Amino acid sequence: MSPLPADLQERELAPADIPAIVALVERCDATYAEWAAEWTPPGADAEGERWADFFDRPDRFSRGAFDSAGALDGIVAWRRAETESGAAVEGIAHVNAVFTEPRRWGQGIAAHLLALAEAAASDRGFHTARLWTPRDAPARGFYVAQGWTLDGRAKWEPKFRLHLVGFEKRLSG
Repeated sequence: MSPLPADLQERELAPADIPAIVALVERCDATYAEWAAEWTPPGADAEGERWADFFDRPDRFSRGAFDSAGALDGIVAWRRAETESGAAVEGIAHVNAVFTEPRRWGQGIAAHLLALAEAAASDRGFHTARLWTPRDAPARGFYVAQGWTLDGRAKWEPKFRLHLVGFEKRLSG
């Protein structure tokens, strides 16, 4: 597992972190304008509601990387995968967030947090992790470098006006 930069500390995220999470996601979302001309970000209220719902779930994992001043510089989160109708998909964890402060990209933060998430999912009995990412996102190269592969899933997300592709990774254990 790649080390977390020395100036950061990792800990579990909590509902009290939602404002910092939303602010980080918004900073990351702003970078989409560089490659996604029609991108429509979800907005702070919708993002805050999504995270409030996430923290109400018993089948979840999340970690954040915080600097010495308490600023949030990276997050990862997963929950049990579900079908479109909301039924649980056994053995599959859905990674629903991997975000790093844009000014800190390339420092190993996302790789460290994602490896923690993968290990936690494996420890809890999940055999596969899946995620969605925008089809044209630079993050695709990051996921490939971390051992993830395209899994053949693709969809248009009208809410965000983006084409998404699915990635998955077999988990050890």
